[in-house]
Amino acid sequence: MNSPLRFAGTRSLTLPGIVAAWVGAATLTASGVGLSASAAGLTATGAGLQAPLSLRPVAPEGRLAFRTYGPEQGLRHRSITAITQDARGFVWAGTEGGAYRYDGSGFTLFSLGSGLPGAWVRAFLPDGEGLWIGTREGFCRYQGGRITRAEGAAGQARIRQLAKGPEGRAWFVSDEGVFRRARGLSFEAAPGWEGGRALAIHAQGPVVWIGTEEGAVWRFERGDWTRYGTADGLVHGPVKALLQDGAGRLWVRTAKVLLVRDEAQGRFRPVEGLPPVLNTIYEESLASDGNGGVLVPSNAGLLRITRSGGWSLLDDGRGLPYHWANAALVDRSGVLWVSNFGLSRQLGTGAWTSATKADGLPSDSVWAIHRDHGGILWVASAAGLAKSRGPGFEAVAGTAGLVFYALAEGPDGSLWAGGEGPFLLRLGRGKASWDRVPVPGLEAGSQVNGLVFEPDGTLWIAANPGLYRLAPGAAAPVRVGIPGAKEDGDVRALALDGKGALWAAGRSWIGPLPGRRLEPLGHGPGPAAAQAGHPRPAARRQPVGRLPGARGPQPSEGRWRRPEAAGAPGPGHRPHLQLHRLPHGRPRRHPLGRHE
Repeated sequence: MNSPLRFAGTRSLTLPGIVAAWVGAATLTASGVGLSASAAGLTATGAGLQAPLSLRPVAPEGRLAFRTYGPEQGLRHRSITAITQDARGFVWAGTEGGAYRYDGSGFTLFSLGSGLPGAWVRAFLPDGEGLWIGTREGFCRYQGGRITRAEGAAGQARIRQLAKGPEGRAWFVSDEGVFRRARGLSFEAAPGWEGGRALAIHAQGPVVWIGTEEGAVWRFERGDWTRYGTADGLVHGPVKALLQDGAGRLWVRTAKVLLVRDEAQGRFRPVEGLPPVLNTIYEESLASDGNGGVLVPSNAGLLRITRSGGWSLLDDGRGLPYHWANAALVDRSGVLWVSNFGLSRQLGTGAWTSATKADGLPSDSVWAIHRDHGGILWVASAAGLAKSRGPGFEAVAGTAGLVFYALAEGPDGSLWAGGEGPFLLRLGRGKASWDRVPVPGLEAGSQVNGLVFEPDGTLWIAANPGLYRLAPGAAAPVRVGIPGAKEDGDVRALALDGKGALWAAGRSWIGPLPGRRLEPLGHGPGPAAAQAGHPRPAARRQPVGRLPGARGPQPSEGRWRRPEAAGAPGPGHRPHLQLHRLPHGRPRRHPLGRHE
C-alpha cells in the first residue's frame, strides 16, 4: 500500500493529483513533481506526484437554516437509510418502515400494504418515469402510482445498492450477487462475475464499479472485469460505498478509511488529515454534492470534499439539527437534504452569521433593523442604536441607554426611530443630530412598538396604547381608532403588504386595516364615535397559512387564535432576540460552502 505524504505537526493529505497540507502560515509551492512547504522547512518529492492540488479546510461562514420533517408531516418512521429525487421532482426517503414520498406539503407512505417486498428500504434508483426500490426482502419498481415486484430471484433479493449502468440498464448488488436488468421486470446475473459477496456499486458511462466484502474493487467495462486489491493501494476491509466525482476520481469508503483513485495514476491512496467521520449508524454511503464534489455522511456530521480541493464539516454547530448524518442528497434545485432523526431540508442557499456586543452592538437584544438608501445598516437595540457600513458596528451618539423598538425610513430619506419611554426621534437626511417628535396622548411608561411609511409619506405608529397617524406636513401624530379593537389596545407591529394594504397586530389579534379610512378617535366611525351611535365597521380577521416553526397566533377555522402554552409569557413580555445576518444579492452558493 502506498503511504500518504504527511507533514509532522500538521494536518495533511496526499492523493494522485491532489496534495493537501496546511501548516499555519507556511507557503506551499508546486514545481514539476515536487511539493515544498517553505515556512515549515519541509520538502517532499516523488515521481507519483503530478500537478498537486492543495486541499484546504474551508472556513465556515455561518450557520445554515434547516427544517426537519417528522410525524407531524406524515413521516412516522424517522430512521432514514436512503434519499433520492424522481423524474417528477418528488423526494423519496427510505426507512425501516417503508418508502415515503414528499410532495411539498406532506409525506405518503408506501409499505407492505402498497406492494413493497419488504418494509426496510435500502436503496432507490430513478429510471425514466419510474423508480426502482431495493429492500432487504426484495426488489420492485414504482410507476404510475403502483408498485410491481421484480420477476424471479430479483423479487426476493436482499438488496444492498443500485446503479444505472451501461445502456441505461438498472444494476444492483445484493447478498445473492451482482445483477443487471434484462428486460421489463426481469434481471440476470452480471456476466462473468466471480468476485464474491458484493456490497457497493457505482456506474459512470460505460464503466461499472463493484466493491466487495473482502475489500477488493472490481471494474466492468465492455464485458471485461478487472480486479484491484491491496497491491493497487486498497486496504483490508469491506468496501461500503463508491462514487466518481466531477474530476473523474473514484472515491472508496470502508468502515474506517476513505481512499481515492486517480485514473491517470491508476492507484488508490488513503485520505488523511480529515476529521474522524467515517462511522455511521447505518450503512456507510457517499453522495454527489451537485457541483463535482463528494458528500460523506457520518456520525460527526456531513463532510463535503469539493472538486477544487477543499473540505468542510456540517454539524450541529453549523445548523444541522442533529450532530450526525445517515444519508444526503442535493436535489436538482440545489437544495440539500440530510437524514438523521427525521429528514432535514436546508432553507435557502445562504449561511447565517450573528452579531453581538463583541461586534460593537450596544446590546445583544435587538428589536429592529433597517438598511437605508445609502446602504447603512441601522440596528435598534435595548441599549441604543448602532450602525454599520461594513464589518462591525458603531454606537450612534446620543442614543446610549435608550430602549429602541422600531425603525423606518421616510420617502424623503429621513430616518425615524421609536421606543420605550415613550419617544419618537427623527434624523433628517444629511443631518447629524436627532429631533424629538411629540406624540400627544402617549404618557410616561408607554412605548412606540412599530413604524411604517406609506408611499405618500404618511407615517403609521404602532404604540402601547393605540395606533397613530402622522400625515405629511403635520406637526404631530394623531391617534386613530381600530375597528373591533379596544381603545386602549396594545398595537405591537405594522406592515404594508405587496398590494399596499396596511396590517396591524396586537397581543391577540392580527388583520388588515382600512388604511386612510381610519378616523381620529372621537371623529367619525371610530370606536369612540361608535359609542355615540355611529355604526362601527367589523374588524376583518383573515386566515393566513402557518409559517414553519411559527409560534405566534395561528389561524383556525377562519379566525385567529392564540395557541395555549404552559408558562406562556404575560402581557408586555418581549422575548430575547439577537441579530443574525443572511447574505443577500450574492452569486448562488453551494449548500455547504462558498460559491464556486
